[in-house]
Amino acid sequence: MRGTTIGLTIFVAAVLVAAAASAKLAGPAGQKTAYNLRLGVCDWTIAKTGDPAAFELAAELGLDGVQVSLVPKGDSLALADPALRGVFIQAARKARIPIASFAIGDLNDVPLKSDPRAEQWLAKGIDIAAAMNVKVILVPFFGKGELRNDPAGIDAVVAALKRLAPKAAARGVVLALESYLSARDNLKILERVGSPAVQVYYDVANSQDVGYPILDEIRQLGAHIVEVHAKDIKDLYGKGSMDFPAVRKALEDIGYKGWFVLEGTKMPLGVEESVRYDTDYLRAVFGISADDGFQDVLRSPDTVTVITEDGTIGLTREGGVWRAGGIEVATNVRDGRLRFEISAPEAAVKYIEARWKGDLRADWKYLGDAWERSYGELEWQPLDAGREMPWYFLASDGGTTHGYGVMTQAAAMCAWRAGAEGIALTADVRCGGAGVRLGARRLVVCEVTSRRGKPGETPFEAARAFCRQMCPAPRLPKEPVYGFNDWYCDYGKNSAESVLYYAAWVSRLAPKGADRPFMVVDDGWQATGGGTGHGGPWDRGSANFPSMPGLADGIRKAGARPGIWIHLLTAQDGQPEAWRLAHNPKILDISVPEVRAYVMETVARLRAWGYELIKHDYSVSDLAGYTRAAPKADAEWAYADRSRTAAEIVLDHYRCIRRAAGDDGIIIGCNTIGHLAAGLFELERIGDDTSGRDWNRVRNRG
Repeated sequence: MRGTTIGLTIFVAAVLVAAAASAKLAGPAGQKTAYNLRLGVCDWTIAKTGDPAAFELAAELGLDGVQVSLVPKGDSLALADPALRGVFIQAARKARIPIASFAIGDLNDVPLKSDPRAEQWLAKGIDIAAAMNVKVILVPFFGKGELRNDPAGIDAVVAALKRLAPKAAARGVVLALESYLSARDNLKILERVGSPAVQVYYDVANSQDVGYPILDEIRQLGAHIVEVHAKDIKDLYGKGSMDFPAVRKALEDIGYKGWFVLEGTKMPLGVEESVRYDTDYLRAVFGISADDGFQDVLRSPDTVTVITEDGTIGLTREGGVWRAGGIEVATNVRDGRLRFEISAPEAAVKYIEARWKGDLRADWKYLGDAWERSYGELEWQPLDAGREMPWYFLASDGGTTHGYGVMTQAAAMCAWRAGAEGIALTADVRCGGAGVRLGARRLVVCEVTSRRGKPGETPFEAARAFCRQMCPAPRLPKEPVYGFNDWYCDYGKNSAESVLYYAAWVSRLAPKGADRPFMVVDDGWQATGGGTGHGGPWDRGSANFPSMPGLADGIRKAGARPGIWIHLLTAQDGQPEAWRLAHNPKILDISVPEVRAYVMETVARLRAWGYELIKHDYSVSDLAGYTRAAPKADAEWAYADRSRTAAEIVLDHYRCIRRAAGDDGIIIGCNTIGHLAAGLFELERIGDDTSGRDWNRVRNRG
């Protein structure tokens, strides 16, 4: 299987039935009926001026469109280049986010009233807008372009607009004027120009800031308003000086149906989190439904609870930090993800539980991942608040599929639950079964991420995109990996002779070319214990395998590539008691530095023998039991190093294997924790054995 196990859910087939329901947002009293404006955002507001990446980010933030900057390039504009226009069009289509309008912000420094380049840019902008089917170009008059108390400047602008208006009208484009002028003065300019291709772009905050009665102005301008900027110059929307419910009423009174474009100026939560906040607020005030059931988990949770060895502690929120009993959990958005951090100098912490209130659809279907691999239990199921969904989950109505999860290589074993009242995340930070003792260390627990599905994409496409989002740097093999593994016919009763026979056989079956099949020597080669999954030592073969380096060379000569299986953590005779798990001395304790050094030495030896692929097994079974990544809740044992979580310790183990295998070695994890291994190992088992002994098992979960 090429890729990482976080993609395993995308291979589950299921029938999805249901119709999408509207997302319900709690708006102010009296705002119960919907007023379905479309919400856009200025590309400069999300720090993507003139950048096609604005569309994807706008989609992630829950917006419906983007106001795109027309960036000057000499006497022309950058988007005059057809190739660049194609890039923007493709980006908009891919994100399913349209261009709401264009804007030429540079006109504030190159004024239409005094610089000939401004008129040239607008003329070219009309051509670009027509070519890209955009109906509105914002024409600003601020900075050097200010028109208040400048009658000569207004005369020059009117003259320029008269020259531009016929072309704009012929191409179906409207030039929308945004300024500090009053509604009355704007109407005078429109009357003098005398063209429906010149109208008003109304910015509620700009007009309020200079003292105009904006509600009266909106009603006075009426149908001349072709687009509106949503803005509050004091704070986040709903917390500052702008009365958005009253703005809604005024816009409804004039029958406005256009875009409401966010141009935020205050970003106390950072750009992305602030825009999300403002977007959610406007959807609540205007009754604007995204109609897609998406839940916002990239915000501070509604409740946070910590479970220690001494009991359960409900934390109290103070800004972005939750505190109680000497424990502190911080949540903050970084790079579009919600980061959880914990400080607990005195406590032995077991779990962190976070809950977000929401409105998940009972008529949608939900799919979770597995802790390590599938055993025939992965399927789309109805909403069930008691169902544990490791690492991430998908929600789908068949037409739209949303994703919620944590980034790979987290410092906790993370699981989700979703119910009618919202979403819960449990981060298991135990050190084995006991609580972790962090001392003075501040632990970055995990980073929550989510993906809003795109209408029309299949659940497979949505799952694949979300898995790549959770693991932005997967480690993939340079070419497809395929071949033969002797476990499925020999079950430990193998030999060097049988391996060479299979190597020649699979080589004959393989297509000609440089990408040769692998021949993996499975359980049975080790000095003792062949076929048991344990045994050892691993520094030599059994009597049936007299030369492991010679066997690797023989496989290669037969036309295949050598691979080998190993159970790294089986304790060997003579290894110190301090190296072993206290509760299970047959297994080595990977929190012990000497054990990690032994693991690296062992893996390096296999590579030195000439084996290109290493299949390491049982790291989940050694930790928690065969199918779980975390021990049962009543487990009390701990690793020798109590200061780190089990997830951190396992991740260190996987990183040691990676380093020892080298950059050119290929690693396949078997009975490993895929969400921790993603980005470290090239390959992961995603299903149970294809058994030659038990057909019912194969049919059920092979």
